[in-house]
Amino acid sequence: MRLNMSDVKKSNSLYFNEPHLENMKFVSNDNFINDDYDGKVNIELSSNINRIDDKSSNVKLTLLLNKENEDYPFYIEVTMTADFRYEKNLEESVIEELLKVNASSLLFSYIRTLVVEVTDRSKFSTLHLPFMNFTQSKKSDD
Repeated sequence: MRLNMSDVKKSNSLYFNEPHLENMKFVSNDNFINDDYDGKVNIELSSNINRIDDKSSNVKLTLLLNKENEDYPFYIEVTMTADFRYEKNLEESVIEELLKVNASSLLFSYIRTLVVEVTDRSKFSTLHLPFMNFTQSKKSDD
């Protein structure tokens, strides 16, 4: 099946500029003792959605990984951001879902790549974050 660009634009409701890294922090825990570490991580995600106008919003997704404590080999904080555009005539509930679910999922895919690259260069094992289901987090917000 072959699609031309006009078909793709008609079917999409969300467009974005290239996401960019706003903040990144990696702190190695020099006091960490690897003997009892089970490889588990503590993942916290938060998103910040700011409306620009009736057709666009800025979305920031922040990952806090392991907080800063002695139980983990490292701490990571990453914030990715992008501007998203959508159809002016979309219902508010559709816009909210696109931004909370789709935009956050997209930004998380960029964060996952950064975490792999940074941890691969650390003295600890490379960390591959799991995929996240942002539809569940949206439901818990309701």
